[in-house]
Amino acid sequence: MRQLIYISSAEHKMNHYQLLEILRVSKENNTKKNISGVLLYDNGTFIQVLEGEEGQLNETFADIQIDERHSNIVIMQNKEIQAREFGDWSMGFENISEIDRNDIDGLAEFNSLLKNSNFIDSSLAKKILLQFKRF
Repeated sequence: MRQLIYISSAEHKMNHYQLLEILRVSKENNTKKNISGVLLYDNGTFIQVLEGEEGQLNETFADIQIDERHSNIVIMQNKEIQAREFGDWSMGFENISEIDRNDIDGLAEFNSLLKNSNFIDSSLAKKILLQFKRF
């Protein structure tokens, strides 16, 4: 079992309906492949964690990489795991732009690093993703 975390930049700002369509298709595809995870969207930036068997995960990520709705894909973590941390969802989703940003520990630091650096600690991204298990 593997866990992959990546960030990417939307090619344009996504509206509510475009994001719902991404979520609908992701849930359908991930259910078929036994992939779990969470997708966050924040004013043009995607942060996603995916979990599953290596072959299925690689296949899913290959599809993600050729999706023209985003670019600048950076893998932050790709590691072997013993158990899923996001197993409750075929694809959880949150549009961070629409919630109180102060409730998300580490988001300000993450966004600052994203704007000013090419390096973001994967543990910070994971910390943010894990907070959405409570929503």
